[in-house]
Amino acid sequence: MRVIADEQNPCKILYGTIAVGDIMNYDVEKETFKIKNTELRAVFDEINQHTIDEYQNFWSIKSQERDDLRLLDEILEFIYFTFDTEEIHLQFVRYVHEHKYDLPMSFDVAMTEYLNSSKYIIPIELLCVKQEINTLMGELKSRLIARYHVAMFDRFLKGIDFQFILAVNDFRKNYFYKLPQNIQGIICKRAKNEDLAFYFAREFELALVVHDTDYTDHTKVIIDGIDKQVIVNPSLDEEKEYSKKLNKYTYSIGEKSKHSSSKINLYAPMVDIRTAEKIAFGKWYTGVAPFKPEFLYSAKGTILSYEEQYELYYKLFSIMKDKEIIIRIPDFRPERPVEALGQVFTDTSTFEKYITIFQSHLSAVANAAAILNKEVKIVVPMIRVSSEIPFWKEHVTAVFESCHIKNIQVGIMFETGSIYDFYEEYRSMDFVIIGLNDLIEEISDDYDRHSHLSKEEFLEVFWPDLRDIHQYFRTYYLQKKHIIAGNIVTNPDIFRKLLKSGFRDFSIRQSEIKLIEHVLDEYISTRGNFKGVAAERESDKERIRIQKILKEKRAREEKKRLELEKELKKKQKEQHIRDLHKEKREQVIKLLLAGRGIEEKEEKKQKKKKKKGKKR
Repeated sequence: MRVIADEQNPCKILYGTIAVGDIMNYDVEKETFKIKNTELRAVFDEINQHTIDEYQNFWSIKSQERDDLRLLDEILEFIYFTFDTEEIHLQFVRYVHEHKYDLPMSFDVAMTEYLNSSKYIIPIELLCVKQEINTLMGELKSRLIARYHVAMFDRFLKGIDFQFILAVNDFRKNYFYKLPQNIQGIICKRAKNEDLAFYFAREFELALVVHDTDYTDHTKVIIDGIDKQVIVNPSLDEEKEYSKKLNKYTYSIGEKSKHSSSKINLYAPMVDIRTAEKIAFGKWYTGVAPFKPEFLYSAKGTILSYEEQYELYYKLFSIMKDKEIIIRIPDFRPERPVEALGQVFTDTSTFEKYITIFQSHLSAVANAAAILNKEVKIVVPMIRVSSEIPFWKEHVTAVFESCHIKNIQVGIMFETGSIYDFYEEYRSMDFVIIGLNDLIEEISDDYDRHSHLSKEEFLEVFWPDLRDIHQYFRTYYLQKKHIIAGNIVTNPDIFRKLLKSGFRDFSIRQSEIKLIEHVLDEYISTRGNFKGVAAERESDKERIRIQKILKEKRAREEKKRLELEKELKKKQKEQHIRDLHKEKREQVIKLLLAGRGIEEKEEKKQKKKKKKGKKR
């Protein structure tokens, strides 16, 4: 049965190719209702751990945002004492156990009642900062409610060991925090912010549907994001049909790639490790580039602890083994908010303000890499001036050297208008990832990161500047690896154009890699493994290219030699002139000195005559 969209029953597929799984409904109220009396203590012990973790995160962030730490400690100590009041705790448990409110709501009601009661008293010495206390109190309460939603969702996921599609009432980005491997998609009745929902679904490569209707648990469903429809209770023939359809977009573990080994490198962008084993399999990918941890920060709504980051990277490095891995510095932006940090952008000033957050992330990466003897690279986002590169390299290198890792490679995301316009100023990085998604939003008023560009539109927007940038990075004296990334790279015509123009490194989602596989196979089969005359031609081309490079090198050296020779002749001529002037000066001085001697003799004669005249 196909679910057709209409005014009464709108069905909007925001993102996805093909997803198949059994429906599992999640509702926080129903999940709370499932808690047995014998489980209450264990549940609230777990909630208490989330509370402590959030307290620590809250203090860590706030202590980096202000200078007066003594006053801040007094304020937060009072707030924590208030939240830990026995009255609130008892009411919290009572609303869950007796009234059957959902767990986050129970806490919200218990807190609100207490803060509005006469029992809530701010100490006299803190009355001067009452408004700040109330603001921080509300902020922390919101953070804890979000954490309790995450805790209840984790509890729900533990009982599912089959491929499933999550059905929920409202879209929440918190659902993307620590997604299990067996989740295939999400169907939500409402999405208040569809742009944010689409953004997360695309980055996590997870099918997402907005459909205001009820689905029954364990009902098999196919989400067809290609033809924009949902199939409920598909037949076996339909399942086979859609399995073939999915195979046109991505591969399964065990399936070998058609293209043979070559100089073309494909990298997979990642935001979590659900698909790590798939990406690590076979020769489909050279590695991961970039891994984008900021989406986990945003999904959680706050910072990640050192321990969970270390565990994340340890698993990633272990699975990837010898695959190349490039980790991005968390790229914080308002469009993927981390509520605990507010409206922040990743730049040098943000790094200095929240230095412990960034250092914690880098330390987790470095320590995991050191334990596993894994080589990793770090890429810095949103560079706008070349002088920022030494700043980031210095801080990244310092953290890695403290973990006994030397010579860490640090690259930059090539994604801002300033870099695009003045790319020749950027040389001190070790490699580059050209992020077309962000770049197109900076240089074009007609397209955004989600636009589907034709080859002609791509050439109009990016060419010939992108070609010149490519030539600049591959020059003999620079030779920087530059990975090109972006949604439009999966367009076969655009991918073919980039290949023919000499691009060799690409970042392409694993859910869409087969869209360009035939292009890559064609390219390699005609250029990658040459025999006979074709091989000789390629060898000639390579020889000519090397000869050209050497010729240019000799020309530069000859030019430099002539300039040095010219400079030397100029100096010799100047020295000769100075020597001539010296001889002339010495002659003049002699003449002057000789003339002065004659004058002195004449003066002496005159003095003698005057003396004789006086005697007479």
